[in-house]
Amino acid sequence: MKAVSPVVIGLERHESFKGGPRAGQPQYLELPCLLTKDGGVVSRWQPTPEERKWIADGCDVFLTIYCGLEAYPPTSVQVMHPTVAWGNTAVEKAEGAMKHFNVIPLAEMPEAAGMLRNPEPPRSRDKDDIPAQPARFNG
Repeated sequence: MKAVSPVVIGLERHESFKGGPRAGQPQYLELPCLLTKDGGVVSRWQPTPEERKWIADGCDVFLTIYCGLEAYPPTSVQVMHPTVAWGNTAVEKAEGAMKHFNVIPLAEMPEAAGMLRNPEPPRSRDKDDIPAQPARFNG
């Protein structure tokens, strides 16, 4: 499974990146994400075709959160189609997604530690970008 951008189609301009080399963490890949007003970080994970088959066959999804010895953060796992519609027009869909996830608009985004605004359009990650060993995403 890999993290993908856009996190929510239509909200690309509000995306940030958590961790990764630009945040001084070369051992991690950048996590494309949306910040929420209640302190959440929303990311989208795309299963491989094989993982999709396993899920369809009844396998479970396991989530690992690296929080060290700190308190375990509240966590939410959702399943939805990446083009889920919260309205009829592109604007209504984007506004609906903003409300659903409680996203911080880019203009209001804080310069939080470990959070980077995307200065250039997100690049897609293709098969050649995926390391042979699974990379850990910090979150």
